[in-house]
Amino acid sequence: METLVPASAADLLWNVPSVFVNSTLGEIRNVVYSRGVSANTSNGDLGYYYVSMQEDGLPVTNISYSNWGPDYFMRPDVTLERVEAVRGGSASITAANAPGGVFNYISRSGTPAYGGEVRGRFGLEGNEQPYYRADLLIGGPVGKTGWVYSLGGFYRESRGARYAGYDMNEGGQIRLNISKDYGAGTIKLNVKYLDDYNGWFEFLPAKNFDDPEIAPGVDRFGTNLHRPGKFRYVTGSAATSKVFDPTDLAHSTQRAIGATWSHELGDGWAITNNFKLSDSRSNWNTSASTQIRSIGWGSLYSYANIGNNSGVIPAGTIVLTDRTTGQVAARIASDGTARSGNNDGLTVLENNLPNQHLLDGGVWANNALVFERDAGEAMEQVVVSKRVGKMLFVLGGFYGYADLRNFNTSAGRSISPLISNPTPYDITIETPTGGAYGGQTLQITNPSGFSAEGNGWTLNEAEQNQLALFFGYNWEIARPLTFDWGVRYEHLSVKGLNNQGALISGANYVPTYGGADGNPLTIYDNRFSIRNAMDWRYNRSLDTFSYSAAINYTINKNNSVYLRYSNGEKAPDFSFFTTLTSTWRLENYETISQKVEQWELGYKFRIPNVTIILTPFYSKLDDIFAANQFTDVDNSYYSPDPLYNAIETYGVEAEFDYTLNQYFSIRAVATWQDSEATKWQVWIANQPGPADDELQDFSGNPADNNPDWIINVTPTSHYKKFTASFSWKYMGKRPANVANIFTMPDFYQVDLMVRYDFNDRFSVSLNVNNAFDGEGVMNWAGWARDSSPFNRQSFTSIADPNATFLIVPIQPRAFFLSTTYRF
Repeated sequence: METLVPASAADLLWNVPSVFVNSTLGEIRNVVYSRGVSANTSNGDLGYYYVSMQEDGLPVTNISYSNWGPDYFMRPDVTLERVEAVRGGSASITAANAPGGVFNYISRSGTPAYGGEVRGRFGLEGNEQPYYRADLLIGGPVGKTGWVYSLGGFYRESRGARYAGYDMNEGGQIRLNISKDYGAGTIKLNVKYLDDYNGWFEFLPAKNFDDPEIAPGVDRFGTNLHRPGKFRYVTGSAATSKVFDPTDLAHSTQRAIGATWSHELGDGWAITNNFKLSDSRSNWNTSASTQIRSIGWGSLYSYANIGNNSGVIPAGTIVLTDRTTGQVAARIASDGTARSGNNDGLTVLENNLPNQHLLDGGVWANNALVFERDAGEAMEQVVVSKRVGKMLFVLGGFYGYADLRNFNTSAGRSISPLISNPTPYDITIETPTGGAYGGQTLQITNPSGFSAEGNGWTLNEAEQNQLALFFGYNWEIARPLTFDWGVRYEHLSVKGLNNQGALISGANYVPTYGGADGNPLTIYDNRFSIRNAMDWRYNRSLDTFSYSAAINYTINKNNSVYLRYSNGEKAPDFSFFTTLTSTWRLENYETISQKVEQWELGYKFRIPNVTIILTPFYSKLDDIFAANQFTDVDNSYYSPDPLYNAIETYGVEAEFDYTLNQYFSIRAVATWQDSEATKWQVWIANQPGPADDELQDFSGNPADNNPDWIINVTPTSHYKKFTASFSWKYMGKRPANVANIFTMPDFYQVDLMVRYDFNDRFSVSLNVNNAFDGEGVMNWAGWARDSSPFNRQSFTSIADPNATFLIVPIQPRAFFLSTTYRF
């Protein structure tokens, strides 16, 4: 693993067959799934929905919900020894609520002799943006006590592949473990502290649905993120304000302590106890949902929270002014009436905007998103085993407790020119003389170019308790034949409240209301949200039961086969409970689990220097919950009936390892799969209000998210003190969504590595990631006039093949020079 320069912890899983990894966003907000179990994981906000990412045998965090997951709190560094993977059906009974796979990152332990390792790395990412990193590990005995320790961590700074004017990653972690082998068992104490600032790049404009690529006039090394610069915004009340600083990005911290104890009790009995306490926090000041809208669309002004409470844009002339030059960029007349059909009541009077070939009247719309999130967690797992002759019995229990809180708001919204690294426009409305403001000019944006400070207020608080009991049995019936089976029961209970906030009473363009600064003409601080008097409280619980059984047969010393059947359940994550925000939802949103049924047939061939493993598999994912929130005719929100969908996947995994001699070896992993949405329905909103809502059925279509091929081939050569390898990664084609409106094309990526070992202690290596600078597309978003472009399933056809849409390409080429010294 030390020869790799992974973009994230998830990148280390590329060598595991059938595992889909999307790390295009950077170190956080990655996507990991396997064997077609993927329906809720197309975006970085829920990228680990079906899998468990663990450190030393326990989840990094046992909480999962939108934009909260394990990769905010885990970083591979010099303290990592290895990664263990359990995928397929047995994952259902191996870890809590993780039928899609379990990936355990094991830390190095101390040794009886003092020693350590120092790593340094300098890189150039994208258009030669600098990357700096240092890792340190030391370890050895604690006097003559029999205890040994391992202390290490890392620190790094990097601008990322696209420079936004500030670092995309800055921070690090420290990890310490102290352990002792006392003969009959071992005990290990763990401490971890992580403090890291991380960002990611938003979607870029694209053309050509047949072969999506970054649109002409768009710099692939530029960004549409917020520019550097702090500003103060009102939040919660007129007397309360906070500072928004985009350079803070997503600031994640985790403090954790834990202990692992294993003991041989004698007479075939053994016990293992694993315990952890953690305090995790993630505070965001970031761009979010950056999208292209037109100045002639009412949805642009709704997104920027410029319309009134009924969605009507105030009458007058909207003026967009370049804050750097003072030149007028656009003027738009609003007649102040409610929307009728496609008539938004807007007339573009002047358009001096750039890059209009992308969209007539096109601008960037961006959100200054604020998250304040924390979770205090306790986890305990106890496993007792007993060996009786050729049989092994395992009984265990897991308990996870979490006290979590989420608060989010918007520091403001911005409208910017459709260019790279844009500066937000200044926005004013020149009101009519006969109107409520008597011809005065309203200042819509603050001095930093943001409207609607503090508009939006969401609070979620909950306690989650998760209890699991599991049992496993393994019987070597005869020397070539083994039978194993296991069951897992889980009880999940979540008790909490949701508060969606409410706009301040004077927010509806009241000429006598002056907001935080007392000035009725500065609208940017007049439209903030406060806590709603209504807390939506719930107390839900769910019981799930999973089981798995397999028979293994060794044909001879070179050949073996196995057959496994598994039936697992996936309980909803916390995102589901945050949707319980109305009487109707509380009454109609049932707490049910998704069902995961899997078959797998494995064949293993092994001779000296060659190992081949083939695993045909079948997966069925059922009861996939889908809920929508649409806009009603009065600009309030409503929800149509929830939907429950299903996906089936057939596939074959292959692993190949070959060692020719001491100079050359090769490893290859490949997965072919065919995934079908056997049942898939989608609500289409159309015009505001439920009257013309449409339920469309795409059952039988190929499922999205699942490429037909995933391949990774890595040959490695050693000669004297030189080592060289390259990794050829191939991502096959896959439908853009379940409606199959277009196909995301296949692509490949090549990573190179050359290392020179001066001696046993010191080495230097050069890595080139994405050596041929490919631009493979890993994700996309739409071109909607009214609905969110990120609701991909709402796009059922392509009316304009020349439309501009959005994509996320893989990370551009990067060079890294690394040194390693062991002592």
